[in-house]
Amino acid sequence: MKKAALNINFDSLRTIIYQKSYGDDQYLEKVDDPCFFAILDRFVKLAEKYGVPLSFYMIGKDLENTKVADRVLHLSKSGHEIGNHSYSHISNLGDLPYSKIEQEIYKAHLIITDVLNGRTPDGFIAPAWSTSRNLIKALIKFGYAYDTTLFPSFIMPLIQLRLKLASDQGYKKSISVFRKDIWGNLLGSRKPFLASPRNPWNIVPFSRGNNRDIMCLPLPTIWPRIGMWHSWAFKKSKAEYEKMLRRAIRANTAFYLLMHPADLFCPETDIRGFPESLLGFDRMSVPLKDKMERMKLVFDVICSECDVVTMKELAENQMAECRGLK
Repeated sequence: MKKAALNINFDSLRTIIYQKSYGDDQYLEKVDDPCFFAILDRFVKLAEKYGVPLSFYMIGKDLENTKVADRVLHLSKSGHEIGNHSYSHISNLGDLPYSKIEQEIYKAHLIITDVLNGRTPDGFIAPAWSTSRNLIKALIKFGYAYDTTLFPSFIMPLIQLRLKLASDQGYKKSISVFRKDIWGNLLGSRKPFLASPRNPWNIVPFSRGNNRDIMCLPLPTIWPRIGMWHSWAFKKSKAEYEKMLRRAIRANTAFYLLMHPADLFCPETDIRGFPESLLGFDRMSVPLKDKMERMKLVFDVICSECDVVTMKELAENQMAECRGLK
């Protein structure tokens, strides 16, 4: 049976609040972020019901909260994977100087390792899929086994433009419509490959990697280079989304579905203690009942067609194939 993974980019409410310039750490300390409690419980209950592991990519700054850190350690002990999603979730991370990229990765790396009692994260994904040669270089330096940042689809500049137009003035400055990874979006490999600083997107395929490379698992796509992640569930009918999902499973060598806490955010209860304006963000105002129906569809389809594993196992499987060991 084909292997697949369920990947959750754990964007906390902190990242949304900061985009809209609400408060500071003291504000957030007054109310528990539901992403790490009610929302996380919903994901875990689904995983337990279907008997599958999940791969969570955590923001280092969030784990400085001891209650959050305890929950993340429990996830790891329960068999779920914990990956690195940078320290402070800078949306244009790949465009920054090497020293800043290195700092964002390593600072989160140290925090996650400490929270997991010495277990280091194996995988990484940058905020907003913002990659670059320097990001690949830093990941290799810190010994990461795989990266899942590449978004090999022409719709990324359209996503960036939409975000820029919809954002407050302060946040607009950090959003570039055409980033350093534009050629990766337009021409990058849609299949897993061994990436290096010299060859970060496999535009000109190399048959072999070397000792200075990292396994890259690009975002799954369907023809013609349409990125496939769970946000489509809120833009399509249930039948259309199921069709897209099954197409993506068939079309991709290493299929995984990327999700976010917002996909199970309850607008009726999880908003308490936070600004009502949060409900203006994409899919946040969709009733939880509708979100659960979409998420159950995901688990039903993927679990019926695939053997669900962690992203680490998916990467190891592809690494063996790329190196000709299978």
